[in-house]
Amino acid sequence: MHRLDKNGFIYVTGKIGSFVSFLLSNTSRKTLFFYDTEDEALLVKEEMEFFTGKEVHIFPVYTDRVFEKEDETKRISFLYHLAADDTFTGIFPYSAITHPLTAQSSILAHTKDLNFGDTVFQEELISYLDENGYEMTSLVREEGEYAKRGSIIDIFPPSNDKPVRIEFLGDQIFSLRIFNPATQRSHDEIEKTSITPAKILKDEKITLLNYLKEGMIFVHKGIDTIFKMIQDDSRTSCHMENLKAIFHSSLNIDISGVQGDEEGEVIEAVSNEDLKHLFEMKKNEIFKTFSDKIKGDWKGYRFIYIFANNLHQGERMQGILKNYDIFLPIIHEIAVSGKEREWAVVIGPLRRGFRTDGIIMLTEEDIVGPKKRVVKKNGTALMIYSIHSRT
Repeated sequence: MHRLDKNGFIYVTGKIGSFVSFLLSNTSRKTLFFYDTEDEALLVKEEMEFFTGKEVHIFPVYTDRVFEKEDETKRISFLYHLAADDTFTGIFPYSAITHPLTAQSSILAHTKDLNFGDTVFQEELISYLDENGYEMTSLVREEGEYAKRGSIIDIFPPSNDKPVRIEFLGDQIFSLRIFNPATQRSHDEIEKTSITPAKILKDEKITLLNYLKEGMIFVHKGIDTIFKMIQDDSRTSCHMENLKAIFHSSLNIDISGVQGDEEGEVIEAVSNEDLKHLFEMKKNEIFKTFSDKIKGDWKGYRFIYIFANNLHQGERMQGILKNYDIFLPIIHEIAVSGKEREWAVVIGPLRRGFRTDGIIMLTEEDIVGPKKRVVKKNGTALMIYSIHSRT
């Protein structure tokens, strides 16, 4: 595997599929992945969360739409974790690089830490919530809401994926529990939680650049693209020299497909589009062609992973391959570190496969085409292929 504990530049060339998402699963460094479109961000988030097993935060683009309030709470969560979490992984839009943000010192200063056993006056906590943009409701269902019932205060901080239920015994925190906003039932008990502001004021002098530190990982489509955006904005152009120092003292993964002027490692990765065309031409004998590939061209690969969306599909794929004398176990997560070789069927949501450096990852769609769905059109049921219809 490629080392991500150094600084400098890595250039990933070719159609990379999910390779970069997989590559980033081998680091705990603070990482920022820059994106163009919302669809791209959601796809990368899904891949990275599967490979890393940890939450990945998206900073939504700025738009005038119905969900702007929800987007703003996501931005608060993003900025809080970027400032506070050393192992943070986030996805940030190019279009917001020079957009005004709140200062990280302001977010951290207005964040309230609560611990089991702390003495906290309930009136002061309610006052804090009101002053920091929380809305009082009868039941807490969305970020930025709170509710009080007797000695219990429910709060849904933007920084949390679930709301927290605080039970008091007098002025002492008697319990802290996570609860489901849909059912209102509490489950996991926790020792501490942080309550972040639900609304923040932007500072025209503060942008993402003020959050960046040396030693991070930046994934982008060419460092010159980012520098040009910053240079063209009068508010940020004065920080160019400092910014260049930060980027050159960090690890840059360039996914533009073109090697830049900076020296660095080049990794060639390819998507599986060529395989899709091959299997489409051999549609009557897909799995024979596939098994021939595994036994022939791919037999030297150390790692081959074939993805299925659920256990049923995985067992189906496993059974098909047994018919061709290929015996693969079913696994639910990938961890190549320390392993010499692993071929397996993986249960996971991967939608983009790739091939590089002794590793192959194939999705169901790579092998048999789009999933099977029944779509009614003018009363007629149209079938789209899946594993079931190819065997």
